[in-house]
Amino acid sequence: MVNVIRGAIVLVAMGAFLAACGGGGGSQQKVVAKAGDIVVTMGDFQDAYNKISPKSRPDISTLEGKRSFANDLINQRILLLEGERIGGAEEPVIVDFVKDARQKKVLELLYRDEVETKVDVLGSDVKDFYDHRSETVRASHILLDSMEEAARVRAEIESGKISFEDAAFKYSMDQGTRKKGGDLGEIRWARTVPEFQAAAFSLEPGVLSEPLETSFGVHIIKTVERVPAELGDFETVRLQLRPEVRRDMEAARMREFIEGIQERANLQFHDDAIETVLSSMSQFENVDVDTVPAPERYIPVLTPEQQGQELATWDGGSWRISDYIGWLRGQPPTQRPFTRIPRNGMRELIRSTQLQTPMLMRAAEELGYNDRDEVRESEQRTVESLLIEMVHGRFIQQADVPQEDVAALYDSTLAADPEAFAVPERIEMMIIVQNDEDIVRKALARLARGEDEAAIIEEVSLDPRTKAQGGRSGLIARGTFAPQIEDVAFDATLVGKGWQGPVFATNGVAALKVLEHQPSRQATLEEVGPEITRQLALARGEAAFEAWLQEQRDARGVEIFDEVLELHGQSIS
Repeated sequence: MVNVIRGAIVLVAMGAFLAACGGGGGSQQKVVAKAGDIVVTMGDFQDAYNKISPKSRPDISTLEGKRSFANDLINQRILLLEGERIGGAEEPVIVDFVKDARQKKVLELLYRDEVETKVDVLGSDVKDFYDHRSETVRASHILLDSMEEAARVRAEIESGKISFEDAAFKYSMDQGTRKKGGDLGEIRWARTVPEFQAAAFSLEPGVLSEPLETSFGVHIIKTVERVPAELGDFETVRLQLRPEVRRDMEAARMREFIEGIQERANLQFHDDAIETVLSSMSQFENVDVDTVPAPERYIPVLTPEQQGQELATWDGGSWRISDYIGWLRGQPPTQRPFTRIPRNGMRELIRSTQLQTPMLMRAAEELGYNDRDEVRESEQRTVESLLIEMVHGRFIQQADVPQEDVAALYDSTLAADPEAFAVPERIEMMIIVQNDEDIVRKALARLARGEDEAAIIEEVSLDPRTKAQGGRSGLIARGTFAPQIEDVAFDATLVGKGWQGPVFATNGVAALKVLEHQPSRQATLEEVGPEITRQLALARGEAAFEAWLQEQRDARGVEIFDEVLELHGQSIS
């Protein structure tokens, strides 16, 4: 009996069986399998196999492998017919998913044709890239809103009225660097926007740039030092660099292509509406965000009239403040702008995250991509895969798992293995991670004086995992941080004892404060019940699905024609 569970899983990867035409005559029309009115020809068999990516193709070098694949095709057709019968293709979630997948395919083809195929990486390009990578620069910047403001701040620095670092802290709109005096750290070639990169790599150390406008705002740049980079011999590393050179060149070509689309569409931003949004950000400055429900956090509160203002217009379309707010609501609160940003930065945010895709889709439509065979075939495969998943998933969703069964499995599992539901020892801590011991020691001294923990962590810590949570690790088990850090953190006697450190690890230095320690214990039924329920539902659903599919096969009378399958791969007519 065919393994119908294996068949259902493989089928999701096949796609486009219903669209397979078989093509040709002779051997292509020979029938390899039947199930009632379902017929699989040699052409269908080969076409379906060809549509599977090479890495996922099953082995059909033996008769058993061919028979298994033919059975998979029969199973797929049964599942697709069932999906159509229950109207799955009209389900809103499937319609939306197919629409998104179609858009993704169109953009993939557009990128291939307009970017990838139009970039040719020469040896001279790689050598030029290698030469630029021979050094990095350590640079700082001050991000401002206008050329006029930048000129004023630059003049203050040049006259000695204020240091660059103090000016960054006082004026810069880059919240990530202002508290560090504008320090960006070391910059490698091809890691920043072209205009900024050109300036930073051409400046002599200690010299201020003239105000420089980019898509993110206006910058005053200071290159602090040039740092030689050890790349190795060119002939040794050129093949490793080539993919990065291509990515850099493709990015440049993509910018050029998008700029052309925007110009032809006459994209215009409206500064009055942008100022309305930017001004609204001042609402967040004096509010304790923890008192604001997450869905409303950093969402501008504006009147209906203000929300109706057009942020951008183009031939045949517009983007209003209400659209921008709708987009914001779809972002996690931590990724929403929380303070005023430069006007250029707001334009770039709107353009790159909200307008770029619809404008690219409009360009693709004008170029006829919606009528491409590749797009139609991809859409068909998506529909079929979703229908198969829907039919299969229905059995999982309908599985009945009484709570007494969950409790019985919990008890029997514990009887067989007392450690089956063990919860490991866990702790929660606050942590500062750095590369520099001196910085950690200074941070500890400031903490001992009672300075604000959150501010110090934001300023000093280099660990993005905890920094985004005010330095908190959350409850963690061993294996999350370096062993040297955990040897200290998992000392139960340190709970409530304040900051500890410096703690020296293999790749850095840390300071930490243990907030909570939970010893290892046995998980309760209430804790593991949902996971046990899920596992039981999965097992029972799979069993019900397998039984249903076998009933369908029996009712249709599946026939596999070995004598025809044996001809596969031979030259016959």
